[in-house]
Amino acid sequence: MTWNFEKSTYSMCQNLNKHVSNTFSRIFLRVSSLQRKKKTNDMIKQLLLITLLTPISVALLTDQGSFFVRGILTCNGNAYSKMPIETFEKNYIFKDDLLTTTTTNDDGSFYIKYSGKDLVFFNPYIYVPNYCLSETYNGLKCTTGAMMIQIPREYISASLAPDSEFVVGEIDMAKDVPFEAQGLARIFGGALVNTHDCMAV
Repeated sequence: MTWNFEKSTYSMCQNLNKHVSNTFSRIFLRVSSLQRKKKTNDMIKQLLLITLLTPISVALLTDQGSFFVRGILTCNGNAYSKMPIETFEKNYIFKDDLLTTTTTNDDGSFYIKYSGKDLVFFNPYIYVPNYCLSETYNGLKCTTGAMMIQIPREYISASLAPDSEFVVGEIDMAKDVPFEAQGLARIFGGALVNTHDCMAV
């Protein structure tokens, strides 16, 4: 009788342990499932937030602008005619972007109009290779330097249509021409800017 009672008690304990173990297993699986769902929901929320904020962030960081520049270039008193003149967008990490390229008119005058967009800041500048008074060698005429002029912020319109003009005035390329470098080029006195160009004549 005692043996049967002990056997019955042992069997009950085994069943109880099995039941408790199964219960804890179900609870653990349920908690794990809820945690996975929570992580999934959190990830979905983060992705939705990124999707919603990305266009706003780009819109806030994007800077659009336009400018109109005019001036007259001479060479030792004569018209600096049919000579290249370019505008660039200053990039502080990558290579500067070429915006426009044109040539001066017969009387040395030039007119440049541009509109566009860039991230963070729109920093255009005028670049003119200086062939004034340079000699021709083996059919090539090479520069004696360059002119670089930053377009001031007050002359950059905050729209795609310029509402003001930046007048450079008259500049004689035979004299000291302005060279307004930015970034590291300014720190090193323009040493990082390549101002050597040659053209066939």
